[in-house]
Amino acid sequence: MFKTAGGPGARSGILTINGSELITPTYFASTRRGAIPHLTPDNYPAVPLATVYNEDFHEALSPSSKRSECFMKREYLVLNAKGVFSLSSHHFGDREKKVKNDVDNNFAITLHTMHGGNSHPVSALANDMVNTKVDFVVVPHDSASLSQGSRIGKNRVRKMETRTLEWIKLFRATVDKNAPGTPVVATINMELSTPAFLSSIDSMVDGYFLIPSDSRLADNVVPVPDTTKLRICGAKVSYFDMLDLIGKGIDVLETQIDQYSEAGVALTFDLNCTSRQFSIDLNDSCYTTDMSTLGDTRFAKAYLHHLLNAREMTAQVALQKHNLEVVDKFFSDIRNAIEDGTFDTKAANFKSHYN
Repeated sequence: MFKTAGGPGARSGILTINGSELITPTYFASTRRGAIPHLTPDNYPAVPLATVYNEDFHEALSPSSKRSECFMKREYLVLNAKGVFSLSSHHFGDREKKVKNDVDNNFAITLHTMHGGNSHPVSALANDMVNTKVDFVVVPHDSASLSQGSRIGKNRVRKMETRTLEWIKLFRATVDKNAPGTPVVATINMELSTPAFLSSIDSMVDGYFLIPSDSRLADNVVPVPDTTKLRICGAKVSYFDMLDLIGKGIDVLETQIDQYSEAGVALTFDLNCTSRQFSIDLNDSCYTTDMSTLGDTRFAKAYLHHLLNAREMTAQVALQKHNLEVVDKFFSDIRNAIEDGTFDTKAANFKSHYN
């Protein structure tokens, strides 16, 4: 599935998916109900990797059912991607916060869907993910809800590790039975996971979906036991922090484009610092008569400014396409810099130039 010649530090690798190869570091795009906002295959050709949330495709039984059983009843559509990861809401909750596990059970998990929170057998969730025909199955991890400044006790950490270990075993058994060969990736909270726990799961997983609480935990990425396995950062971080994480050996990171595009902001940065600004806000009145084009969009900045003022969705479509192209080039330049040994220098220049 994944091969790398690198150890700790920035590394390049080859991710093989269905016979095709992706060079890492690379990025994944999050989808909503199987689609990247504002993009369709006719206006953007492809992305390297995408995530789908299993709950986006759940169908509830009748209200009289004891619980909301989940079955895959329709195919999902995702913007062309070489690889698709299947996640669950248990990873993030409302996509930003961790979810408290409401079920004190090693064999059941609480999922949060449009129908509310429901308890599901872990093996059933694993089977649902397999039925989506995804390329990677990501196992959720047990998590705890914390108020600001509070700490988790050692007993709670041990219980979280025990429960996550049981979930990994159930996922592994289900995937091996129903979709042999599908990689299983474990979700790991780097702030709480102990070296003993990481060693205990290493033989059962094909990679790690790392959840750092914030970018300062980049230093904690290195202790992941098998440095030849795929490392995915499952947290939204800035492009400056992305460079730090890649420098610590992360192979795949999430793109940060939706909030920019929907706010009317065009990304203009690049790793080689050829542009003066990190981004431009096309809502600004200074673009009212600016007839220069935005990147390769063929749209004048004044026209996009007008569309934003008129609340026309065409503006978000054009910006989303442009911003994804900027990110794609950013990662291409990163791979080239790692290959020619200039990554550390270019990362430092990028931070000083745009910060």
